[in-house]
Amino acid sequence: MPSINEIEESIKHIVDSSKLSAEEKAKLLSAVSQPCTPLENDKWIYRIVVGVLGFALIATVIGAITGYLTAQPEPIPDVLIAIGSASVGALAGLLAPSPNSGQ
Repeated sequence: MPSINEIEESIKHIVDSSKLSAEEKAKLLSAVSQPCTPLENDKWIYRIVVGVLGFALIATVIGAITGYLTAQPEPIPDVLIAIGSASVGALAGLLAPSPNSGQ
């Protein structure tokens, strides 16, 4: 990823260039000035979030099963149910296609 100084130098080069027409300069400057968010171009953030939510879901299921199989019959703690439900909902929201994606 280029540094801010490199981007500023590129912008100065575009503005100072005599080979480009005013229309081309405007196109380039508008393309450079539009910021990209990390969520749009960094796929690792998405993978890490899905992995952590999946791990939380699996851990709560294992915790509920081991709690059920112990010799002392106790109800499953509400915290485990809440964490598992939230993980399922978050994963469904992340993995479902967006209605704006056109798919």
